[in-house]
Amino acid sequence: MFARAISVLNHEPSFLIWDLRKKVIMNIFRKDQKGFTLIELLVVIAIIGILSSVVLASLNTARQRARVAANQASLGGVLPAAVICMDDGQNLGSVADGGAGATPVAGAAVCFGSSADWPTLTTTGTWTYGCGVDAPAQDVAVGNGTFTFCASGDGTNEISCSETGCIKDDVL
Repeated sequence: MFARAISVLNHEPSFLIWDLRKKVIMNIFRKDQKGFTLIELLVVIAIIGILSSVVLASLNTARQRARVAANQASLGGVLPAAVICMDDGQNLGSVADGGAGATPVAGAAVCFGSSADWPTLTTTGTWTYGCGVDAPAQDVAVGNGTFTFCASGDGTNEISCSETGCIKDDVL
């Protein structure tokens, strides 16, 4: 009977299963397989390419918004000088044009006798002074106690400024 028990232990199926598991595990972690396959590398490169294109598209939108914000801040900075000109009865415009209500020119005085200059708009993009097609007309003559001047650029953005402040309008 004792011999039979030893015989069963020698041929027990659990030892065979352990042997099979050991072989499978060793095959998974083979020492001769080094690096990645070509397909794995191509898949990773494709994923990186897709992600980078999404990031660049978002970055372009953020740059455009930053240009709008910079121009709006620049135009908002000239408002106090424009209000002083309005209070003094001076038309807004460039001194080069005689300050006679002409379209503002970057670097020129806000009005005759003013030490403040019209700001230079961002050079990136297509920003210029003047109202777009859908905006109210530019009114830099201060005879009626109000004024409006605009800057538009990047095809879909416009900033309108009046004595109360500057606002951004989307032009579609």
